[in-house]
Amino acid sequence: MLHPAHPAIARQIIQQYDGKEPFSAHLKRFFSQYKKAGSTDRKTLAAMCYSYFRASGIFPNDGLEEKIIKSFLLCHSFPVDALPEPFQKFQLQLQKHKVAWRDIFPNYNLLSAEINRQYFTASLLKQPALFLRIRPGKNIQVLQKLKKHHIPFEEPLPNCLKLPNSIPVHSILALNREAVIQDISSQQTGEFISYIKKFSGLSRFTLWDCCAGSGGKSILAYDLLPSVSLFASDVRASILLQLKKRFREAGIGRYTCIIADLSKENSLPDLPQFDVIVADVPCTGSGTWARTPENIHYFTTEKLTHYTTLQKKIISNAVPFLRPGGYLLYITCSVFKEENEFQIRYLSKECHLIPVQSKYFTGYDKEGDTLFASLFRRPSQPDE
Repeated sequence: MLHPAHPAIARQIIQQYDGKEPFSAHLKRFFSQYKKAGSTDRKTLAAMCYSYFRASGIFPNDGLEEKIIKSFLLCHSFPVDALPEPFQKFQLQLQKHKVAWRDIFPNYNLLSAEINRQYFTASLLKQPALFLRIRPGKNIQVLQKLKKHHIPFEEPLPNCLKLPNSIPVHSILALNREAVIQDISSQQTGEFISYIKKFSGLSRFTLWDCCAGSGGKSILAYDLLPSVSLFASDVRASILLQLKKRFREAGIGRYTCIIADLSKENSLPDLPQFDVIVADVPCTGSGTWARTPENIHYFTTEKLTHYTTLQKKIISNAVPFLRPGGYLLYITCSVFKEENEFQIRYLSKECHLIPVQSKYFTGYDKEGDTLFASLFRRPSQPDE
């Protein structure tokens, strides 16, 4: 229930936030100290704050509390007569307000030409859906469990389920064993793994997931290439602990995992050469900002420069471990051309890789994230 006191509390939460950590962590800490708020109040306050990050740029001339109120009403589309009286005037004002999409996402000039700018920016006003990827052989039992618990879902792609974000799937399904929480666009990057399987001529693969995170792409590769020999690395020891836990749950027992900082030259041990390298590189994450809209508010072009430089270092240090004729799959969750199309030029010229195909997997028209993927092949011969 919306209360007239909520905007002032939301203002306090926002003013105490500095953008140096995920807003969800800041919000959790605030509520642990603010005991007056019940569960309904917390949901409303969280929605108000996230709405502010999504849409406050539309209202540059308003005060902070007015921005919070208008952003919240814009993102949730309440009928006027359903609102408490103090909020009704703001809803009436919104009905006359013409939204300029550039005000939602001020970095229009950085977007790839492949991105539909209006659709993308409009999608930032809404929290994306929850997506599951059903693992091989688990389709019947997953669907039976969801139906038993009366969980609404859609199946936009084979073995891909779309659910409301509020569903506690961890209490219904055996996650990672039966299904993996994975955005629809992330699932679709498996198209490139299938391409490699079809055209490489190999029956067995060695694959290095060099920025593995918690292992989502590795599990995807394992499901598409059951004979794959997995090697995973990341610079963060804590995230590799999550990877090992997920691998246990997924039934992946044979793999190698190391901590590695690919931003530094000569920092890797004596590794073999791999048939496939998957490089889901660190990036701005701009294709996922509908989930973390605080990043819209705190983004700077200096961050973009940091990530593009880091991406080049990672790929340059990984390529020597790709066998001649092998494939490198470059992935970002970014919509910025400098992290995507511009990097194709770099990888082609400086890393001497042959572009095979590239694609934006757009989520803004599916309530999902937007990812970019580009597949390269290392020449088999020096003069190829």
